[in-house]
Amino acid sequence: MRGRWAIAQGGRRGLFKLDTENVVAHLLDGEPLYVNLADSFYALQVAEALRQAARTGQVVLVDP
Repeated sequence: MRGRWAIAQGGRRGLFKLDTENVVAHLLDGEPLYVNLADSFYALQVAEALRQAARTGQVVLVDP
């Protein structure tokens, strides 16, 4: 996986700790974050499209 970290799926227990450790390593040691800005922005666009679709009952498209 180019520039990404795999996160084992399963329970959500421990994800906050993993996220916090990743951010601290990024801030202190310059380690890359496992989520980049473009992916984060796209996830927010998808979430907003879902919110709008649920509210209006219409299909809301998201550009990839």
